[in-house]
Parts: sequence; C-alpha cells; structure tokens
Amino acid sequence: MIQVTYTSVATGKIGSADVFKIVEASAKNNAVNGLSGFLIFTGGRFFQLLEGPEAAVDALLAKLAKDSRHASLEVLTRAPVEERLFTKWKMKRLALTRHQPSIIHDVPEFRRASQSVKNALDGFLNPALSLSA
Repeated sequence: MIQVTYTSVATGKIGSADVFKIVEASAKNNAVNGLSGFLIFTGGRFFQLLEGPEAAVDALLAKLAKDSRHASLEVLTRAPVEERLFTKWKMKRLALTRHQPSIIHDVPEFRRASQSVKNALDGFLNPALSLSA
C-alpha cells in the first residue's frame, strides 16, 4: 500500500458546490478502487492525500494529471505504508476554519501521520512559512 500527497491549482472558478461534486464522485470511485483519503480546497488550491494499492493510486494520479479543472499538479510525498490513516474516508472534504493550522491537531487521524505528510500539509496551509524555511 502507498500514500501520496499532492497539490494543484484550480484552472477556473471553483465553488463549494463544485468541490462537493468532486468529493462525492471521488468517494464512489475510490470505494471501487480501494482508495481512501481527503481533499482540501482553499484559495484556488487543492491538497489531497490518497492511500491504497500502488497501482490504483498511480492510475488515479495519471487521470488527475489530465483533469482540466486544475493544473500544476505536484506530488509532495510518496511513501509505502503498512496501514491506512483514513480507513473510513473513501474521500472526505476537510473544510478549513479561520484557525487553519490547527487542522493537524483537530483531526485525530493526523496523530499517526508521518512527519513528511504533516510538513506537506503545513506547507500548504502556511505557504509564507514554508518559503522562509
């Protein structure tokens, strides 16, 4: 099993209803393909964590690279994992509050996340901080 995080930039105006449709379709497709994870959309940017069989993750990444709704897809982390962090989430949307940095502490599943995943998410949520590091 493998776990991947990536970011991308929306190519057009994407609203909350659009993100809901993406998550809904992803959850259905991921259930069939043995994938799980979450999606964050904020400020015209996506962050997604995917986990599951390597072939299924790679097939989805290839499909996402061709999706016209976003561009500049960049894989941030890729690592084999023994077990899923997000076993119940075929695809979950994590909505951000005004206290974005706390998401790592507020979602219990992140307690077991690798430091590289935490760093990737932190860099996404706090781009000014990651540029100065």
